[in-house]
Amino acid sequence: MNNSKAQYPRTARVHILQIHPPKGMLPWFAAELVAEALHQGASITRYGREWLIGKIELEPGVLAGRIGFRGEDDVVEVWDDDQKDFAPQAVPTGTVAPFVIDLCSLRLAIQPRGRDMALNGVVQAIRHLLSKTTSPWAIEPITERVSLGTWLSGVHHVTRIRFTVKQPNPHWAGAEQLEEVMENARAKLASLELAAPDGIRYGSSFVSQTQHHVERGYGTSRWEGERPDGSKTIYSSEVGVETPVELGVGEDGEVPATAMRNALADPLPVTDNHGHGDEERNRDES
Repeated sequence: MNNSKAQYPRTARVHILQIHPPKGMLPWFAAELVAEALHQGASITRYGREWLIGKIELEPGVLAGRIGFRGEDDVVEVWDDDQKDFAPQAVPTGTVAPFVIDLCSLRLAIQPRGRDMALNGVVQAIRHLLSKTTSPWAIEPITERVSLGTWLSGVHHVTRIRFTVKQPNPHWAGAEQLEEVMENARAKLASLELAAPDGIRYGSSFVSQTQHHVERGYGTSRWEGERPDGSKTIYSSEVGVETPVELGVGEDGEVPATAMRNALADPLPVTDNHGHGDEERNRDES
């Protein structure tokens, strides 16, 4: 009798997005800039978090790599033979996301990992790295983008909202309640998370004002909800409705680069990006 346990395949969510270079940039030049900007060791700081590009593998037409950020040091208790006791020791931590870019189509496949790494944040880190020496780039969904209002119309209730916002320049423009919170705390930057399993009152003045502040270009938001059939859905201010594909992972929990490369080759429709590089949508938030 075979006593071995059945091995079930594990999967992870991979997001497929379209990279748009500044208007008028030639495709071959855009591909060269992507490879130059996302080199190993490249870094950028956003909202007090330093993002870094790890190991890069560059093959004809494809760039594969890892991007992550340094987390706060964790403290563990390690046995010390000399002292015959456990001693605290700081251990550096971080969170990483593997990604693949097709340099011909400029499609991006990325696997955000860990609760602390939202798709919004990692996508914007890549976008700002690409925009360091040129006009702003854009990264958008492959499929047609929908508004937050359209997304809400298909949601039974919203279970979680995460805002990352900063002070405006120069006026708050109707976000009085958010202004009061940040001014009283003398905060330049704020990360706010609202959660309610039975549903958040997303029509409240505070939520509406804060979302309006985000839409003016002074932050990001990520909404989680449930559809009437109980399935979960996510909307983010930077990429719209998150529609990931499920791909198998290796023993390290990462989707292999070959699998992401194959996912990029699927014949998905590409959004006609009118006016990419628009100043309001691509306002520098760093």
